[in-house]
Amino acid sequence: MASPEKNRNQSYVSFMDVDIKASEKLLFQLKNERYSFGKSGNTPTYYFTDFRAKYQVKPNKMALKLDVVNLWNTKNIGTLDISDTGYLQSSYRLLPRYILLAMTYRF
Repeated sequence: MASPEKNRNQSYVSFMDVDIKASEKLLFQLKNERYSFGKSGNTPTYYFTDFRAKYQVKPNKMALKLDVVNLWNTKNIGTLDISDTGYLQSSYRLLPRYILLAMTYRF
């Protein structure tokens, strides 16, 4: 008699955010996320990192910001979900890396 086949469907999500206040006017932020969907043996792990630098020119008045989103330029993400009756495999395209420079001013 053959033993039943076992499948594991484990997903992992973890994150780490780092804020560094270099001075009263300068702040650096890193936001990191890690995703792993389904453990079929060949499922990749995805990493996402966003970076922000903020310089406060005038307190509560004017600030300059530099944002880098999708720092590793991940192109797509795929998921695999297994249930008792079947499986679902999905793939999503992501926005490419972009850099945004902004200035905020309060009147």
